[in-house]
Amino acid sequence: MGENGAVSGRLYFDNLQIAKRTTAPVEVRENSQSVPVAFQLKQNYPNPFNPSTTIEYSVPKKSFVKLFIYNVMGKRIAEIVNEMVEPGSHRVVFQGQDFASGIYYYRLIYDGGMLTRKMILTK
Repeated sequence: MGENGAVSGRLYFDNLQIAKRTTAPVEVRENSQSVPVAFQLKQNYPNPFNPSTTIEYSVPKKSFVKLFIYNVMGKRIAEIVNEMVEPGSHRVVFQGQDFASGIYYYRLIYDGGMLTRKMILTK
């Protein structure tokens, strides 16, 4: 406590990120602080989601990657990423308000491989 009984102190925030809300179906944020040793596709969160969810993936080297969303019938319904990305961790926010409730799959395609995970949209 400081003079006159006032509490003195400072607040510190590490890696504070503020995202601007947008009407676009996708918002991409990159965080390349450390380089992963392998390609990774993490489970989306939240899951189940409504209307948006975050998908994170990591690449160990500069690579051309694609990230697609598929419905339960295997039809590609959205292209999220289709570009060369730098090594590190990457984050994409997928907006599902234009899609029906149900099970969807997201697939990361990269140099020589692919990873797929399941997500659930509830309305």
